[in-house]
Amino acid sequence: MVSKLYYNIIFTKSIGCKHFIIKMIDKDINKCVNNEINILKNNRQEENSVVIYKKKVKINLEGVK
Repeated sequence: MVSKLYYNIIFTKSIGCKHFIIKMIDKDINKCVNNEINILKNNRQEENSVVIYKKKVKINLEGVK
């Protein structure tokens, strides 16, 4: 049986889906995502340079070690 996890992930224009899927394979998922949000907020140089929005993502863990 294949595990499929659903999470609300934060995406930006500069950081793509693949980056977050890799980071999701982490024991502390919420901490990982929250750290990304904080980094984006702290490093934002222009008001509109980083657009943050939530998107539900399905992660297929088959074959992930």
